[in-house]
Amino acid sequence: MEKHFVTPKFPLGLTLGLLLVVLVELAVYGVVIAIPALWFALVFGGFYLSYVALLRHDVLPLVFVSLFLTAHHTLFFNYHSDMPMALLFLIIFGVNSIIMWLLLHYATHLKPEYHMAYSLMSGFMIAQILTLFASMAKDWSFRFELASYVSVVFSYSFWRFACLAADSLLTSKQFLRVAVVVIILIVAIILGSPNVQV
Repeated sequence: MEKHFVTPKFPLGLTLGLLLVVLVELAVYGVVIAIPALWFALVFGGFYLSYVALLRHDVLPLVFVSLFLTAHHTLFFNYHSDMPMALLFLIIFGVNSIIMWLLLHYATHLKPEYHMAYSLMSGFMIAQILTLFASMAKDWSFRFELASYVSVVFSYSFWRFACLAADSLLTSKQFLRVAVVVIILIVAIILGSPNVQV
């Protein structure tokens, strides 16, 4: 990884706590999708995340898997239980803000006084987007997995921008690349929807 992209190294207690949350979320995801053939992949994924986080001391995969699974579970349970939108927003906002703060704190050269402001902006933006998806879920039968990638893409992009900005390396080319990824993701969400004929 290039010098300005800092490998996140959380304290051991924080890493173990996040790993426990992700392993529980993987188990819940396995129950929710109810496809036995994919359970082996989920078990392998759990072992891989544990290996990378504990032995290689890189929690970046763990962080983004947690964002993906939290977004998926929130959308899924909102769809099946009509969770109040305010509660949905607060859950997504809280989780994404905390994760982004940890990334900014442990994995950028950004000055500490910017960590809270940037993490709240990121959490708010992602919460707005996923709440919009949740409000359309009854009318638009999109796949929750594809919509959940939104939080991962935006969080990863935000982290990369913070790394580049901290070292004064942020250019318009970086924004263009992210814009292309976002457009591809939106197209994938639309084409991946069960009610879209292709």
